[in-house]
Order: sequence, then C-alpha cells, then structure tokens
Amino acid sequence: MSVFTENKLGVRFSQLSSSVQSIQTLSCWIIHHRLHDRKIVDFWLETVRTENRSRRILDLFYLANEVVQNSRKKHPAYVTLFQGVLEEALYSVVKYLSAEHLSKLKRTFDVWEMRKVFPFDFISGLRAIARGEVPTSSWLRRTNDSKHLRTSSTRRPSEKDSGYEIPTDEEGIRRVLGGAPSAEEMLAMLELLENSPSADAETRERIAKFPPYLLDSSKIMAMEDPEERNKALKELREAKVLVDEYNERLSKEMGNRAEIARRLRAFTEEVRRVAEIEGKRHMKMRKNLVKMAKDREELVEHLQSLPETTSAANGDQVKMPTAEELFKR
Repeated sequence: MSVFTENKLGVRFSQLSSSVQSIQTLSCWIIHHRLHDRKIVDFWLETVRTENRSRRILDLFYLANEVVQNSRKKHPAYVTLFQGVLEEALYSVVKYLSAEHLSKLKRTFDVWEMRKVFPFDFISGLRAIARGEVPTSSWLRRTNDSKHLRTSSTRRPSEKDSGYEIPTDEEGIRRVLGGAPSAEEMLAMLELLENSPSADAETRERIAKFPPYLLDSSKIMAMEDPEERNKALKELREAKVLVDEYNERLSKEMGNRAEIARRLRAFTEEVRRVAEIEGKRHMKMRKNLVKMAKDREELVEHLQSLPETTSAANGDQVKMPTAEELFKR
C-alpha cells in the first residue's frame, strides 16, 4: 500500500461510498496504517462533525464499525480510540440522521453489544444519544478532563497523587496511560524496523553496482549501436523501477520512524509519570511501615510494664469469692 500522508487520508475519505467494497477497502487501508491510528481517528471525528447528509453519516459509522471489528486482535488501540470519540461524533450529527438510517445505526449498536466490542454502559450511552437524550455525565466529564489535561499537561504529580491506585489489569493500565501504546504495541512497532529498507543491504548493493552510463542518460543516447542503446535503455527502465520502489520504501520508513519516535516519547512520558506516582506511594508505605514498627515496639514495652496477674508462690490463680461466702460475711 502507498505511503501515509494527510492528503492521501483526505482523498481516501472523500472517495468513500456506500458500497460494502468501498467501506472494506478503506477499513483495510486504515488498519494497515495503524501507526497513525490517533491521527486517523481524529480525522474521522472531524469528518463526521462537519457532515449533515444522513447517508454519508451512516457510511462513516459503518466504516468505524468495520475498523473496530477487524482490529480487535490486530490493533486493539483502534477500539480504545474510537470509544473515545463515538459519543461526541453521534451527539453532533444525530439530528441529521433519518429514521431509516438511525434504525440501521442502532442495529450496529446491537451487534457491538452481542459481540462485546464495547462495554455495555458505553453502548447504553450511545443508545441514549440516539434517542435524543442529553449526553451522559461520563462523556461530559471526559470532555472536561481532556480540556483540563491540555491546559495542565506540564503539571507535576502532587502529594495527593501519591495515593493514586495503580491498576494491574490491561484495561486499567491503558486508562492510566491515557491512550498511550502498551509495551507490547511498542515492541511490535520497534520490530517493524528490524527489516527496514535502510538495512536492505542487497538492494543497496544492486544500486551501487549500476553501470556508470545509467547515471547519465546522455551517454546512453550517444551510443551508436542500436542494440547496445536499447539494451541500456531497458536496464535504465529496470533500474528506475527498482530505485523508485526503494525510495518509496525509504519514505515510508521515515514516516514510520517519526511516528514511532512520537509514540515512544508519549509512552516514556506516561510511564515516567506513573512510576513517579508509584514511587511516591512506595515512600509513603515505607514511612507507614516505620511508624507501624515503632508503634509495635511501644506496645510491647507497654505490655511488659503491666503488673503480674497471677499468684506469686504456687502459681495458683486467686479465686474470686462465691456469692454464698459473700453473704456469710
């Protein structure tokens, strides 16, 4: 497939039609360029928000459905990213959907619930928006939180953060990392560079061994022997195909490296943030352990200072007087 660019992304979306083949083709292209997942999902959201044609809106949601269903195993980050924008997208265009198209969209929600693509509460929120209800408070809170994060992204964790509970499950970790790629995804991205075009020694060697006359077309045209000239022109065409293909691969590699570097920085920053929070919690626990040890020593000293409650000589316990003995007195 071709190299990813924002212009090509726009062209691809503009060519989207209502046919199943068109939706599946664009879905495959989107999944193939998964390194640009966040940019693609953001572009999808903006495209939906600026649309007012009912059929076109349904096609865009069908596209999202095709992507999330086919990337659940290949690239689950798409599911997370689309979950973060679907409510906003639907809320902004639900008024433009016809009754027929809205009914079809609701059937898509049923499929998501049946196949457990998204959590039940999230799908219930989408259904509420489809009924024309006010968006759920959770969606409004996430929107406000995202604005707050954009304005305070440089804020360092406070003492209050030290009590933050670090989850251990995959979904919880993804939530803490704010959509940053997981360690497994980062390893998969880095593995893509192992067989990168820049390390293709065979192709580089073939290019380096090109005859000198291929570098100067005037030398080919100056050849007097027609057979020799035709042979050289054929070699030139073959060399051009090889070089063009290699340049395209290198260009794609550069784009991938830039995207991987960006996501690696985001991943590193988020892990550093979580590590700092966890480090503060660790220090707090160490202080608590020291305090508990000190309290234990004081308790032991206090217990040892209590008077003996047993009889001195024979070790018999002091008997309490009976009721009869008390009355006799």
